[in-house]
Order: sequence, then structure tokens, then C-alpha cells
Amino acid sequence: MLEQQLEQYYQRQKEIQLDATIWNVLANDQNNRMPPQAQKTRTDQMKHISQHIKQKSQNREYTSLVQYLYSQLHLLEPKDARSVQLAQWWINFSQKFTQEFTDSFGQAKSKSLEARKLAKENNDRAYFVPYLQTSLDLAKQYARIYDPYMDPYNVWLDGGHTWMNKEQYQKMFEPIIDASKHILNNTDVSPQNMDLHITEYDQSALYALILELIQNIWYDLTQWTFNIIKRPYSENCGPGDERIHIWAGKPLLESILAALHECGHGLTDMFINPSYHWTNLHRTTPMWIHESQSRTLENFVWRSKPFCVYLETLLEKYFPDHAPRDAQQIYAYLNHISPEIIRTNADEVTYNIHIYIRFLIEQELFDGSLSLMWVPDRRNELYYTHLSVMPDNNKEWCLQDQHRALWLFGYFPAYTIWNMVAAQMREVFRMQHQNWWNALMEGDFSQYFARYQHAVWWHGNMYHPTSLVQNITWNVIGPDALVKYLNEKYLSIPRSPHPTEDMTQERALNEALIQERTELKSQVKKVIGDYKNTFDSYHKEIHSDLSYIPTSIQIASQESITDISQQENAGNQKLQ
Repeated sequence: MLEQQLEQYYQRQKEIQLDATIWNVLANDQNNRMPPQAQKTRTDQMKHISQHIKQKSQNREYTSLVQYLYSQLHLLEPKDARSVQLAQWWINFSQKFTQEFTDSFGQAKSKSLEARKLAKENNDRAYFVPYLQTSLDLAKQYARIYDPYMDPYNVWLDGGHTWMNKEQYQKMFEPIIDASKHILNNTDVSPQNMDLHITEYDQSALYALILELIQNIWYDLTQWTFNIIKRPYSENCGPGDERIHIWAGKPLLESILAALHECGHGLTDMFINPSYHWTNLHRTTPMWIHESQSRTLENFVWRSKPFCVYLETLLEKYFPDHAPRDAQQIYAYLNHISPEIIRTNADEVTYNIHIYIRFLIEQELFDGSLSLMWVPDRRNELYYTHLSVMPDNNKEWCLQDQHRALWLFGYFPAYTIWNMVAAQMREVFRMQHQNWWNALMEGDFSQYFARYQHAVWWHGNMYHPTSLVQNITWNVIGPDALVKYLNEKYLSIPRSPHPTEDMTQERALNEALIQERTELKSQVKKVIGDYKNTFDSYHKEIHSDLSYIPTSIQIASQESITDISQQENAGNQKLQ
């Protein structure tokens, strides 16, 4: 009987997930490729699909089926129990909102997106303000419906990163912002090497370079397409269908960086457990685990000196006619610190300050202490205070982010969470793979691939990200690893006018850190053992609402991650 019920449940799940995938594809098309005159058509299309999804997910037969399975959680396998938990949560969530409110929400979002496009094209912020005001009013109404006793902005923060609120974010931001400003005040910022600021280059050579690069990262080319359009983003159109898009208007090295960032998203989708396909376990959500993988490739791999050694060979192969370069020059260019006003162009030291400023402004918008008309002045004040920069116009300033047009309030602060998670995973990875530097210089990503495939990507939405991160890193999510990384990279390394000496100092420092962590490994193992003994009871107590409880199967699988990845890495090296 239970097996038949599960079979019916997964059939309904597949129908809902198919419709949700179509909605996502149309939404991505609306944001990036759709012609202006198609706005009304697209609004109607997305409204129709949204209604269709809600009808299916609120169908009495389906909700009764989910409720019955939810009552039998103790008899279900972990995968089935987790899927049913998520389905029950979604039913409870969607029942809070009427179809009328959902439709008005969607229509206002579509109009807001189009208004932002026109306002940005004409550098006319005032045109967008009424639409943004409607968005803000409906966002507050949404929060009151969702939980009338909760601070409205905390409702949206919880949506961007579960169980987070203003106070918790402020505590996490403070050490990161302090460290970033300390680095800015104590780093001799020399002019950037403009020889590497290459804006005119062969697009076909860029395509060939990226193709070789991502093949070495073990990206599955049978599931992949690559396009050059207006802005970089990754698009998952269902299992086996991943699209990478980058903007050709960026300089050469920045275009490679953008492609590598989106490659991180693609890897996270490609290697999810196939048994999760067309269920609510397939997509890695919330988005911040997904983004942490892109941050890992973008910052901790791409901006590292060993990768710059490998990148030098790729540039010589595909762009031999450009200015002379070496790994040290590339490293200096990619890690140049220069406060500016465009968030997506920010270096990794100042990036979190951009996020913090948006976090402060959103708080003030939601509590009513700031009106939309005064946002530019408030942003000017905050940017001058924290980064000593001022905008030239609204186009590069108030209209640069499309998140609020997309109604992603409370989403910005999660970017810093993703950076923290990436830093924590990096620490553990480097401790367990001590020859990573040598491998990376040669373009060998097998250790990286094996580790992250088994530890992170495989699990999809099987576990709450907080539990997953704790299981991988043995620590709660916090700012310490990110602060340590920034300080080590930008303050601890002695400056040397001689490139070879500088490279040697960098490597010696990191080898010393690896040795230190290796000596502590036996102590860490004991801590892990103590931690795992209390793991289940801790999560049952803290997260009783929607448990996301790590099961004994998860714990056992995480224990074998290192062994599996090392075995796979050894096999890959034999094949090579």
C-alpha cells in the first residue's frame, strides 16, 4: 500500500516539477533574451503556468496523499521522507496566499522588470520609482500574510537564508566589514596593469579556451551549451540541460572569470543524484549552497597563484599575439584591490561591503525610516563612508541591480553567507588535499572534482544547507574562515619586488598552514566523533518545524567522502 502511494506521489511530483521548469525557463528568457514587445504575452504565459502549478500542488487528491505519507515518515526511506517533508512545507506555504494575490504579485513583478529596463536605458531613475514602490508595498503585504507576528524584513531574510534575521546578519557582517576595511587601509594599492585589460579579442579563441578549461574541471559537455549574450548567468532547464551565458562586453580575463563562476553553478546541477531527477530534491536550494560553489571556483581557485600559472599556458596557447605576461602579472591583475561603485566588478575584499550597504538600505526601507526618493542620497552617504567612492549616474548606480525588480528582497545578504560557506569548505579541502597546489599549476582539477562531487553536489536538496555545511566542515556557518582567508592573502604575505621570490613566499606560507592543519587532524577527528554522537538530537531540538534532520545514512556517507574522493582521484591519475 505504501509503495503504491509513493509511486502516485512521485508521478504527481514529476508533473509539478515539469511545469516549474517551464516557468523557470520562461522567467530566464524574460530577464535576458525576450524582445520588449513580448512583455504582455510573457506575463500571461507565466500567470497561466503559475496557476497551473498551484492547482496541481493544491489538488485535494495530491494534498491528501502528501498528508498521509507525512504521517508515515517513520516508515519511509530518508530520500522519500525528505521529499514528503518539502512537499508538505510547500503546501502549507502556498495555502497562505490566495490566487488573486499570487497573480497580482506576478503581474507587478513583470511590470517592474520592464520598467527597470526602460529606466536603465534612459538613465531615468524616477521612471522606475513608482514600480519599485508597488513592489515594496506588496512585499510588506506578503510578509504580513506569511507571518503577521514576524518583522517583515526578517520574513524576506528568512527566505533568502533560512532561520536568519537582521540581528544575526549584523553579527556576521561586522568582523568581515572590519577586516575588509582594515585591509583597504593597510594595503598599498598600486595602479592596475592595463596591459592585461584586453577588451578586443577573438571570440572564437575565447570559446576554445573556456572549452578546454571546463573540460579539465570535468564539466560534462554532453549536458552543456555555451552562449555569449548581454549578461553572465547559468540556466538549468532540467536534468541534463545546463546553459552557460557570458557577456562579450567584458575584458578577456573577466570573461573567463564569469564563465568559471557559471561553471560552478553548472557542476552543482550536473552531478546531483540521478534518483532525485524530477522531484523536489533535484535543485540545490536554498540558492546559497549553489552560489558557494561558484564562489569557490571564482575566488579560491581562479584568483589563486597556482591557477594563474596554469592560466598563463592557456593564454599563450589561445592568445599568443597579446602583450607579454607571466603568472605573477596575472595574479596581480586578478587580485587588484580598487574600491568602485559596481558590485559585480568588485574585488573580493570590497565585495561584501557592497552587500552590507544594500542590507542596511533594505532594512530602512522596510522599517519606514527611508523613503525610495531618498535612496540615492543614502547610498551616496554609505558608499562614501565605507569605500570613499561616489556614483556618476543612476544607470551605474541605483539601477545596476535587478534583484528588487525581481522582488528578491532580503536576498543580497545571503551573498556574504555564500562567501563564508565557500571559505569554510576551502579550509577543509586544503587540509585533506595537501598536494592541491602542484596539481592546480598543471591544470589538474581531479582532486577538486572528486571531493566536491561527493561532498556537496550529489546531495541536491536532500539536506538543509546548514546541516550539510556542518557535516562537511565540522563547524557552524560563520565569518571566521572568510576573515582568515582575506587576512592571510592580503596582509600576511610579504610584498616583494621580485616575482619569483613573491611566488615562493606565497607557496611557503600556504604549505606551512597545511602542515599546521595536518598536525591538528588527529584532534579534529576526535572532535568530529564527539560531534556526531550528538548530531541527530541537536537538529531534532533546533529544527523541529521542518526538520532537515541528517540521518545516519547521511552521516555515514559523509564519513566516506574523503576515502571515495581519494580513490577516484587515484583512478583518474592512472587514466591520465
